[in-house]
Amino acid sequence: MSASSDNRQAGGRDGGRDGGRDGGRDGGWEYGGRGRIERGNGRRHDKYRSHDGDRDDGHRGGRYNHRDREQTYNIEEKLRNMNIDQSMDQKLEQVPISADDAKRREEFTMPIATFDDLSKEIDLKIIRGVMAYGFETPSLIQQKAIRPFLGGYDVIAQAQSGMGKTATFCIGVLGRLDMEKNEIQAIILAHTLELAMQIEYVFKNIGRYIDVRVGMATKSIPVRDNIDQLLGRASNDGKVPQVVIGTPGRILDMITKNIIRGDIIKMLVLDEADELLSDSFIKQIKSIIGGLNHDVQIGLFSATMEPEFFRISQKFMRNPINILIKKEELTLQGIKQFYIDCEVNDYKFETLCDLYSLISVSQTIIYCNHYQSVVQLTRKMQENNFKVSCIHGNMDIAEREEAMKNFRSMVSRVLISTDLMGRGIDIQQVSVVINYDLPLKIESYIHRIGRSGRYGRKGTAINLLNGADSKKVKELERYYNTVVEPLPDDVASVLA
Repeated sequence: MSASSDNRQAGGRDGGRDGGRDGGRDGGWEYGGRGRIERGNGRRHDKYRSHDGDRDDGHRGGRYNHRDREQTYNIEEKLRNMNIDQSMDQKLEQVPISADDAKRREEFTMPIATFDDLSKEIDLKIIRGVMAYGFETPSLIQQKAIRPFLGGYDVIAQAQSGMGKTATFCIGVLGRLDMEKNEIQAIILAHTLELAMQIEYVFKNIGRYIDVRVGMATKSIPVRDNIDQLLGRASNDGKVPQVVIGTPGRILDMITKNIIRGDIIKMLVLDEADELLSDSFIKQIKSIIGGLNHDVQIGLFSATMEPEFFRISQKFMRNPINILIKKEELTLQGIKQFYIDCEVNDYKFETLCDLYSLISVSQTIIYCNHYQSVVQLTRKMQENNFKVSCIHGNMDIAEREEAMKNFRSMVSRVLISTDLMGRGIDIQQVSVVINYDLPLKIESYIHRIGRSGRYGRKGTAINLLNGADSKKVKELERYYNTVVEPLPDDVASVLA
């Protein structure tokens, strides 16, 4: 291995895989002269073990902890740390900006009013694809974040769930592709297979008229088949994908094997970026960034961004353009939030059955905190003749794909899930979300209820409480500056 490769991997072998023995929680990051993480030079990672092992579910294989129901969200500490304002922006500005670049940045931060405003910056066929996909006017995040990404700037973009974040970076990436080049130019990272598949669907639809080639790199694809696809061996014309969408483990494995050449990647996007920068994925993300060239453009997109997220991101983002919203604006205005006090957990199932006897909705997602609870609730509902599917991280990939297929095609009208399905998944027919268990993390609440009320549509969230949950509800109300009301007796009128 060359000396430069050895330097690049300081913190890969010595800190990354070993958990940063010498550097505590920050072990493995390599710092450049400006105090940020040194992005790699795009050369392969030699002598690495396979990294093809993504964490899909935060509660995978974990034992049920009965103390979870007694825990609170530590709201006081979170509220003290949530002052994300211009001072945080200033911390991220680590490289001097020239007068010319400042003028250019100002031009590329001008919001768009219509998608036609992009006609001078992207192929008109992309705008045609946007319209065909169903977007008529840009949402707030699309108005503010597409143009900065098209300008080649690093972007940190935050928006409410269901406001079109995926389409935002999709348009940005498609607009920056060189369609004449037969090479992988962009990597999109997702934390679950299901989210990766949904992103692929958006890219293929919005990019249909420019004939964009989109590939996948997830553990659902056999490694050899994946390699053949990414090298163009699977196509008669030898064409490789221009955009690769995948989960961190498989993407890192392909970079390690030099199947994806890090030195030619132009763009890296992290969807649900706060999850990808959490402890569950951070080592893989560090190694991926270290394997890409120094000038790669990075985009971070999510609905929730905690202080730790910004502390980590400033180590590898170069003067990012930040599109942020206040936490009290995160709760979707179109989603009505209610609770039912079931007193004890044993009464929740009976309450759920009573609820379904009173309402008629298209589709519902029910969230539990642990996969054991998902399995048990699914069995009980099926025994009571409900058409339900379930999904959690302990299921085989084929089973998960079948569950999603049945739910999307409305073979089953109820999907019972862990937080595996708590982020990013867009199923327009879902109008009601039920928290059978209140989420263990306060940030998960907004992601869960955001599965209803997509792109400004009306939705309803119903929380089933035991006696110890009342304090959590109060904390949720304070954290998001919202109101969760008791479910009225006239349930049908509420859901009308």
